[in-house]
Amino acid sequence: MRIQPISAASLRAPLTTAAGREPAQPQDGYAGTVAVTQVQLPPLEQTTPQQLQRGYLWQAIPLPGPVDKLLGAVLGFGPVPGWMGLEPAPQAPPQVQPLGFSWTGCSASQFADRAEQLRAALQNGREAGKARIRAGSNANYLVSLDNGVAAVFTPSKGERPPGPARPNLEAGRLAQREEAAYLVDRRLGHLARVPPVVAGGLDGRPGALKLFVPRVPPEDPDHALTRMNPSDYRRLALFDHIIGNLDRHSRNWLVDEGRPIAIDHGLAFPLKNGPQGPMNFAFDKVFRINAEERKLLTDFVAARGEVEQELSKLLAAPAIDAMFERVAAILSSGEVNHQWHQ
Repeated sequence: MRIQPISAASLRAPLTTAAGREPAQPQDGYAGTVAVTQVQLPPLEQTTPQQLQRGYLWQAIPLPGPVDKLLGAVLGFGPVPGWMGLEPAPQAPPQVQPLGFSWTGCSASQFADRAEQLRAALQNGREAGKARIRAGSNANYLVSLDNGVAAVFTPSKGERPPGPARPNLEAGRLAQREEAAYLVDRRLGHLARVPPVVAGGLDGRPGALKLFVPRVPPEDPDHALTRMNPSDYRRLALFDHIIGNLDRHSRNWLVDEGRPIAIDHGLAFPLKNGPQGPMNFAFDKVFRINAEERKLLTDFVAARGEVEQELSKLLAAPAIDAMFERVAAILSSGEVNHQWHQ
């Protein structure tokens, strides 16, 4: 069921109390600035006027005028681009607005409300502007939607297969794993504050549409990790072990006021535990779980039926089973370790 659309203004409205003041510092371990007013963009490929004029195959090889015009008319007709898996030309460069609140600076309940509003905007928005992001192994596009929200779109046609080195990941399911990671994080009370993702694609084109959070990767990941608040480190590490994340390298987490934000979970939820092939695991320390973490995991297991129902359209049953096996192992051993992928 699609959530009803909301106004762009309400999405960017600063968080305030009933009296109109900024909220007090939250008590759930997340604290930072209350309003984000600056936008930091990833490196983008420059969009030329010719690309904006084309109605087909963005970044195509230039052809003689008449041929280009004829080919454009054919390939740009109706559903043809979708049939051929072509990414349409951008209507305009993307326009990115500040979120209007700090990703790591609001309380858990405030964040939950904001996240669901933004998820609804992803579900209901249509492309208004676009530019290709230069970084990443997949084809990624920074897009602005007609409701004022910015997102990163990874079309399924531009997805790079996991390959034989990662045999436990299904090919062609990156978008589904991305959305599953958000839903698991939501079930865990937004433990890692994963940005909302919808696997329904963009304007009928299959793929992952991920909320764009205008923050930056750490300039010195090793330094950032050593200076990180231990509770932040534990949140991301625990989350990565729960979802079986195989790819938490330095570009797959952002920093907001010194606090980490987990992004890019397309290489998670393996079909079984055991050796997983190449892995990037930045948050790799072994640690004992505390009482709060144990309760969180216990409640997660108790809700297994609901979790399975929520994830059944996104993940294969073995991937869900493997996730609960990892959680059971953490509860049994009392620690977060690497046994599940050895």
